[in-house]
Amino acid sequence: MPKDYYLVLGIPADSTEREIKEAYRRLAKEFHPDRCRDRHTPFLGIQEAYSVLGDPMRRQEYDKTRRATYTKSVPRRNVSPSSPERVEPLIPEQPPAFGHAPSPRPHGQNLDSLFGDASGYDRRQENPTVVVHLTPQEAHFGGVIRLPVTVRFQCQACGGSGERGLFFACPQCGGTGSNYYDYPLRLEFPPGVPDNSILRVPLDIFGRRNSWLTVRFRIRS
Repeated sequence: MPKDYYLVLGIPADSTEREIKEAYRRLAKEFHPDRCRDRHTPFLGIQEAYSVLGDPMRRQEYDKTRRATYTKSVPRRNVSPSSPERVEPLIPEQPPAFGHAPSPRPHGQNLDSLFGDASGYDRRQENPTVVVHLTPQEAHFGGVIRLPVTVRFQCQACGGSGERGLFFACPQCGGTGSNYYDYPLRLEFPPGVPDNSILRVPLDIFGRRNSWLTVRFRIRS
């Protein structure tokens, strides 16, 4: 499945040219190598997304391909009731932001504080699970949440070898040959979502083949 540039920029597919430009500027500032030296690869991905969506002709062609691909490849993402079971939260004790419009900085936080290395979350987990707590009002009206999705990239410092010279491990990736970065995933949940419902989202668009993000909704009493 091709990359979903709308998800990379954290915007809906019907965004205007101005909204696309604003999202690009915001993320480019957050992930610029001068500010986040260890996040060069996400910056390149953001630039790539804007080079397509920021060009009306390229965006039109991309939208056609995207619609055709989703029609053939992506199953419908239904929210369905599920029996209770213990699941580990993706970001423990830190609820995501809600709203009916994209919120680039939930509760005034920047991406680093929102996506920090939270305990209980294995960044390399193939099929991560997150518990989202809703108020009765949020569940009734529906809304939008933003969640971090970890994406694996080949380490640029060592070319994926994990080595620096003959005897030393690469200091950038710790000898693994890979670096991990977090991208914001924007998800809409429908009005009237029931308690203990689940939503499974394919992560192919982030290059994680055969991986799913499971979102479980719990309604506070």
